[in-house]
Amino acid sequence: MEQYGLPFIPVVGVLGNGSRLFNKAEEMREPFLYTFIESGMWNRQNLIYTAIYTAVQAGLWPTMLFSTPSESDALPQMDLTYPFAIIKLITGQGLAPMLAKGIIDPALITALEMTERKGQESTIYKQTLGQPLGAGASFSETALLHQAGRLPVVMIREKLGWAIADALKMAFLWSRELGSKQKARYNNAITEIERKSIPKTLEIEISVDVTLPQEALQSANIFNILQDKVSQEWLLENVLKVRQPSEMMNKIRTEQAVKVLFGSWLQQRVKQMLQPQQSINAGQSQPPVEPGQEAQLQGLPPVMAQGGMQAPGPAGYEQMPGGEGEGLE
Repeated sequence: MEQYGLPFIPVVGVLGNGSRLFNKAEEMREPFLYTFIESGMWNRQNLIYTAIYTAVQAGLWPTMLFSTPSESDALPQMDLTYPFAIIKLITGQGLAPMLAKGIIDPALITALEMTERKGQESTIYKQTLGQPLGAGASFSETALLHQAGRLPVVMIREKLGWAIADALKMAFLWSRELGSKQKARYNNAITEIERKSIPKTLEIEISVDVTLPQEALQSANIFNILQDKVSQEWLLENVLKVRQPSEMMNKIRTEQAVKVLFGSWLQQRVKQMLQPQQSINAGQSQPPVEPGQEAQLQGLPPVMAQGGMQAPGPAGYEQMPGGEGEGLE
């Protein structure tokens, strides 16, 4: 219990769900899933499932119906110790299972559907988390369900933005109270914040968005469609919601450059590894080169290779053996 020297309490608290219209504090707060838990809908679902599967089990082992012409006849002798039961009946007696029609009451299915619907209304629709609709569902119906899935978390999203804004505002005011320079860091970037740069009245607004699973796929499809139609930086910021698009562009360029350099280095490395093997194979497969054969390999006649003739001159001229006579047309 001592003074800590700040003009505010360094604690941020907001109501996630609820309202201040009520007088009692316990009635002002209504957390997410509170209605579902207090209503006991999950207990009702368990009760209905128990009734359904109890009826199914009773139908798998039905009651046996024994018919006899005389009331004095004793029950049939049944030996169930073997895989094939042995039942002894007197002439005129009959034994058959009493099959019940409609093992599952349709009212139980109706009650279960109502319970599941109420559960979704007090929590979140399953289609919001990616459950597909039926084959006859239209696009507008799917879009409406996706938007309706946001409703239970709209208030939580807004209150979360308020809480983050209050925490940032408190951090800046705290830094102002300390008076000295404070360092702020984002990834590898570090900057200093002076007291005079922080205003006395500070308002911060934070926008928190809800990202659903199907929206990520939809954003990726839109990104691919708009490629080469708008700038890459605009797509990253407005479609994929990247907070620092320029920094992301630098990372993409760096990764592309690394891939190109690695591919070039890998090709050179493979060539260096194959050159000794090619030289060995060439030395083993080619016989010794005799005089004149080297020139033949280079495309020159053997006589020219031995020095008896010079290479042909321009087209349409021939040189005499001897070397320096005029060419004849």
